[in-house]
Amino acid sequence: MKIKIFAMGFVFLFLSSLAWTQPYEITEVDIFSLEKLLSGTEVSVRGVSIGDSMESVLKRFNKKQKDVEKGKKFYILDVEDSFRILFSSDAKVIVSISLSSGFKGNLKGKTAEYFDLLSVGRMKAFVEECFGKPDYVSQKTIGDLELYNTLYSSGFSFRLMTPEMYFSISTKEYILFTAEVLGARKVEKVEKVEEAKEIPRPKMTTVGFRKTLWGMSKEQVKKVETSEFMKEEKGGGDFKGLDVLYYKTEVGSLEAVIIYYFAENLLTTARYLITESHSNNNLYIKDFENIRNQLTQKYGSPERDDAIWSNDLYQDDPSEYGTAVSVGHLMYVAEWYPPETIIQLLLRGDNYKIYLWVEYTGEDFREFEKRVREKAKKDIW
Repeated sequence: MKIKIFAMGFVFLFLSSLAWTQPYEITEVDIFSLEKLLSGTEVSVRGVSIGDSMESVLKRFNKKQKDVEKGKKFYILDVEDSFRILFSSDAKVIVSISLSSGFKGNLKGKTAEYFDLLSVGRMKAFVEECFGKPDYVSQKTIGDLELYNTLYSSGFSFRLMTPEMYFSISTKEYILFTAEVLGARKVEKVEKVEEAKEIPRPKMTTVGFRKTLWGMSKEQVKKVETSEFMKEEKGGGDFKGLDVLYYKTEVGSLEAVIIYYFAENLLTTARYLITESHSNNNLYIKDFENIRNQLTQKYGSPERDDAIWSNDLYQDDPSEYGTAVSVGHLMYVAEWYPPETIIQLLLRGDNYKIYLWVEYTGEDFREFEKRVREKAKKDIW
């Protein structure tokens, strides 16, 4: 009898230890609300986790080898549009699992709420509340598009690529690899708090946009701009705090709108927004290339000239590149830095709508405009 009880107790302890080491299944547990700080190896997604073999994953999701795409450094399996798995090229085991907003319906509590943040400030506060200070951070702005990555050596990374949120579970090695690729900065765990310094009003320059000069007032711009006036308004969204003037024009043979942005009545930024529409989305890429060639003739080769893929679903089919742009999978950007000016040509899309513009910013006015916009966002009452 004692032997039977002892054996039953041993089995109970054995099963308990197994349960304890089982990964937290993200579709069943709100991992953002756990008091325990997890590592990436302690989380599973629909029963698969870091280190699982490609063979076992294919079997679990009833996929074939042909469903796996061989990338430059990793094997890629899209289980569904919002659920991607990366395998190492050598051992063919999972090194990263990435989820996007479409997966939200499978999640619970704060883990689901994460996908509703859609701003750097909210994302940073939310993630740090749950996971503490990150180990690496990368932040870039391309036009009005924000790219923000926060990475934890424990195996978690979070990305905002407006208007889409991503969340990844990875090996420490993959986190370090990603940080290097992004050029992310290492975060000091004890950060110095610096008082915000007043940015002096920049002085008017001798160069600018069209016939205007950086630092001109709205009244001065109105006097020199001869295109058809459309409207004047207060900026909203990312341009809250700025005054905006709109004029109708053409860029080459393309219909366009000229937009002037003023921070505290100083001209800081201007933009050609191309409004020409096409039934074939690939023609927007042609427009981008034509404008890039024209700017290259005037300013020389661009300092930056990139095609950025956030999802490579259409990457092997150039005939669908226009579609890739329209759904936000592909973005084109080129930049020039002539004296006292930053020029950025951008082609991007979202929800099947495509945007193409050339933005000019006064180099000495960039930080001043940023401070004005940040102050306007804080002054909400």
